[in-house]
Amino acid sequence: MATTAGAKNERITFVDGEGWKKLLDEQTRRYFDMSADDFIAKCKTGAFGDPDDDERVMWLAMLLPDDE
Repeated sequence: MATTAGAKNERITFVDGEGWKKLLDEQTRRYFDMSADDFIAKCKTGAFGDPDDDERVMWLAMLLPDDE
């Protein structure tokens, strides 16, 4: 079910389209002082190691679409 970016269902925020990237960018800047694009690039190279070792990486990685 598609919803508009930022639609809320109590404690859950649904995003679609490019909304995931905006949310990811806000959070990667908050936790790692880097852009979403830099975070994605580091994830692809394995720079963060095992995501299970850092819950910030694990939670942010869950925002990535399957093709990233």
